[in-house]
Amino acid sequence: MKRWFHRLRGLLGLGTLGGFLGAGIGGGWFLVESLMGGPEVFMLSLTALASIWGLLGAATGVGFGMLLTATSGRRRLEEVSLWRAGFLGAAAGAVCPLLAASLIVGSAPPLGIGLWFVGIGGCFGGGLGAGLLQIAKGAQDAEHLPSAEADRFPKRSNRGQTL
Repeated sequence: MKRWFHRLRGLLGLGTLGGFLGAGIGGGWFLVESLMGGPEVFMLSLTALASIWGLLGAATGVGFGMLLTATSGRRRLEEVSLWRAGFLGAAAGAVCPLLAASLIVGSAPPLGIGLWFVGIGGCFGGGLGAGLLQIAKGAQDAEHLPSAEADRFPKRSNRGQTL
């Protein structure tokens, strides 16, 4: 049961991180569109674009986590390769935004916009998937430091020092 709680916590963390990153992308899109004088027909507010992209990012983060969990079997974190995480991140980044955008709009997007979603999402997803796995491995290594490593750095004392 504890294992499932760890997986659920990881999925929620990936969804939250993906949501924040997606909201940042949506906010950046708004700024670029505002500065470049984009068409008024497609001009949405900052909160609308950030919310839409935040939902797409959250769906992508959860999709990546589910793919990684489903395809990793009983592998431990240190046994999962960066290539595997990058490939699964690219798959989630390419497919999840396209599906979520289709559900939001109610139909499949036009081919040009769909390819844009797939290309940009796949690139971001691949890089983020490999990067997040590397961060998680580093955090796990730091969490399991032997106690001898902690004693390597002497503690300083303030006794005997005057101001």
